[in-house]
Amino acid sequence: MLSKSSRYVISYNGEIYNHSALREELEQSCPIEWRGTSDTETLIECFTQWGIDKTLSKINGMFAFALYDQDLRKLHLVRDRLGEKPLYFGVIGRALVFASELKAIVEGTDTRFNLNFSAVSDFLRYNNIPAPKTIYEGIHKLLPGSIVTFDESDLENAEYGSYWSIERAAENGSRNPVELDHAEIVDVLETQLLESVQSRMNSDVPLGAFLSGGVDSSLVVAMMKATGSKSVNTFSIGFEEEAYDEAPYARSVATHLGTQHNELYVSASDAIDVIPNLSSVWDEPFADSSQIPTYLVSKLTRQHVVVSLSGDGGDEMFGGYRRYWESVNIWERLNRVPQVIRSPASRLGAAVLGLRRSDNAANGGRRYSAKVAHWRRLLELASLESHPHLYQAIMSQWLNPKEVFPSNSNSPYIIERFDKAKEIGLHDAFEQMMLCDASTYLHDTIMCKVDRASMAVGLEARAPLLDHQLAELAWRIPVESKLRAGNGKILLKEVLKRHIPNELIERPKKGFSLPVGIWLRGPLREWAEVLLCPKTLEQQGLFNASAVRRSWELHLSGRWDLGGPMWNILMFQSWLLENASIVCVDGSASRGSL
Repeated sequence: MLSKSSRYVISYNGEIYNHSALREELEQSCPIEWRGTSDTETLIECFTQWGIDKTLSKINGMFAFALYDQDLRKLHLVRDRLGEKPLYFGVIGRALVFASELKAIVEGTDTRFNLNFSAVSDFLRYNNIPAPKTIYEGIHKLLPGSIVTFDESDLENAEYGSYWSIERAAENGSRNPVELDHAEIVDVLETQLLESVQSRMNSDVPLGAFLSGGVDSSLVVAMMKATGSKSVNTFSIGFEEEAYDEAPYARSVATHLGTQHNELYVSASDAIDVIPNLSSVWDEPFADSSQIPTYLVSKLTRQHVVVSLSGDGGDEMFGGYRRYWESVNIWERLNRVPQVIRSPASRLGAAVLGLRRSDNAANGGRRYSAKVAHWRRLLELASLESHPHLYQAIMSQWLNPKEVFPSNSNSPYIIERFDKAKEIGLHDAFEQMMLCDASTYLHDTIMCKVDRASMAVGLEARAPLLDHQLAELAWRIPVESKLRAGNGKILLKEVLKRHIPNELIERPKKGFSLPVGIWLRGPLREWAEVLLCPKTLEQQGLFNASAVRRSWELHLSGRWDLGGPMWNILMFQSWLLENASIVCVDGSASRGSL
């Protein structure tokens, strides 16, 4: 879209939730003859009247856009504050390319791309490729809350900046904590939640919400009802495996709140049918197995509505992950023993466990295998030198990717986030973990999963709990108000209890995972064997073929559960097979022109 002044041109993806208010503010100082009602037009006229910095400080939404200044011959690429929307960019030949999807860049060029070995190593460890890296050398993800500016005369020397960051929000919050009692904090939080949800319900197309029955999604739906909306459509997925099925909880919440509830039960075969399409949906390797149910619930939801609200963000902002307590408890126990003793003891113990077998019921069967996996994991963690190293290990699939992928890459970016947290004054371990997740895992995994899955079926997902004003409020609330005696999200639960009975809230958190380890020994085994063919691995020359096969055979034997680590390799192999014609694995690709 071209601005009325013809100075600016914008290419834009997203939603500006406060654009009506911005229009009113613009008109107070400069009456405008609007051409339409879109937030795109609002945005570009804000830039015309206020400039970039002031506009970015005022807009509230999820977005990625390119703004070209025809007077200065400069292009600005901007991503939203918390990374809900993606933005990829790079310089190829003499051209700057940018898009919301990697496939748009790949299909728009006549060149092959070199594989980013550092990104592969990170992927094997973390399930995702963390920003600013992508799977291709020379192509980057813009970090959340960032702006990068290119001068047309010098594309190689871009100017990077940050107009908002979760770290600054946390630092400001720790210096300016709310001075309210617990009940008053709950009141303020409920008001902010209601405003956030209400702003995201403005839509000229049918709208609904994902509902898992957990705290976050239930809270979003409760707030939707609290706005006075008479009809709220909710959607959930159920699984035949009882241990993974949350549909009954969602059904109970929907019944209490009186929503128009829709659910779909899927079998293992339904979920497995999605797997061949995953690499085309995510464009680069991505291995959080909850991508499958997220895609399925998005597909169900799109059959009824065009926009859906989600509960993403509550865990990172209000301390909802069990791993926070688990890591602190494990480290307190490990740290009682000097590391000079822990390290050799862990190697010896892991070697002994590696010789034990659990191939039949007489030896304890699956239960024994689970115990072996548990103790093996603890022994692996025992040699680590600090709590940040322990947390990085907990967040890792392959603790040492070099076991299977010979690369010199070492990317301890989680540990670096802990260092940053300490630097800005966060000395509580729980706050450090929450900030780490909010600045990495939230956008690299959670929002990547939700955005790609929903957009693949033409559904727009909006996350009220990722409102930046709510995030700023969350970081002003003392940690002891959010977490208590092994329980997280205390404040969110307090708000939710005002809307649904306590018995629908206080239950163990299941998450949105799938039994991929079991499936890899069963219905997915044939598919996996093709991708892990020793001859293919050797010809590719990327992985240590013998190490991969050894891990695969250990998993198949039932001795260890290596479903997670093997899933990462399989997702990479699936992606590589899909993109073999455009990716070069030996670094010899030439960077062609557009």
